[in-house]
Amino acid sequence: MDPIQVESPPNGFTAMVFVYGDRYKAENGKQQMEQVPLCFLTGQLTATYHLQLSGKIGMAGVVFKPSAISSIFRIPMPEITNQRIPLDSIFGPEVCLLTEQVADATSHFGKISAIEAYLLKKVLTQKFSLDAVDYAVDIIMERKGIISVKELTQLLNINRRQFERKFIYKVGLSPKYYCRLKRLGHVCSLLVAKKHPDWQDVVYEGGFYDQSHFIKDFVEFIQQNPSLYYKQHKELVNFLDR
Repeated sequence: MDPIQVESPPNGFTAMVFVYGDRYKAENGKQQMEQVPLCFLTGQLTATYHLQLSGKIGMAGVVFKPSAISSIFRIPMPEITNQRIPLDSIFGPEVCLLTEQVADATSHFGKISAIEAYLLKKVLTQKFSLDAVDYAVDIIMERKGIISVKELTQLLNINRRQFERKFIYKVGLSPKYYCRLKRLGHVCSLLVAKKHPDWQDVVYEGGFYDQSHFIKDFVEFIQQNPSLYYKQHKELVNFLDR
């Protein structure tokens, strides 16, 4: 049976993933396919990425808010941007037991419970508090990326240079770049949901100045022309809805 090819645009979130089925391959930062670790953290992905699934598919994980991993685990996020880092290289041998528990659990609830218990223990033993970056991320997600860094710093009453430095540390990207990424993710959702997209409406709803800026950003992040992306993903959605 041929491997299943899966394509996904960057979503602006980070994740902790446990593979309990057959190992699959994912595109790395050098656009090469490589086998993923049994358990890993993934940082911000800045372009459309591809997965190659084969055999028995089984994975469980947690999707985090963009600044959560850094807030909870004190990890500088630029170190894992566009990467999937094995959990044991960060947390040591203790995470191997969790990987076994997830694999051995006979139900989805059991797998979720094992991961939840581990994370709750981590959270309860860490001292952390929300800061301006955490609030900024919530605002960016609420606005779907359609907000300027100047407006963010004014809302939060914080120095721009200091804010940008902390944002990069906790998210892995600059606030301006992250807003662009979230805006493109919003546009992709809009496109797939529309039967016959009016491109002027898409440009407006995505908060772009004009169509040329929209196409430029779309190709940079999604690596496809918007029309081709819509055609390919609409065919997939129609197939799944049958």
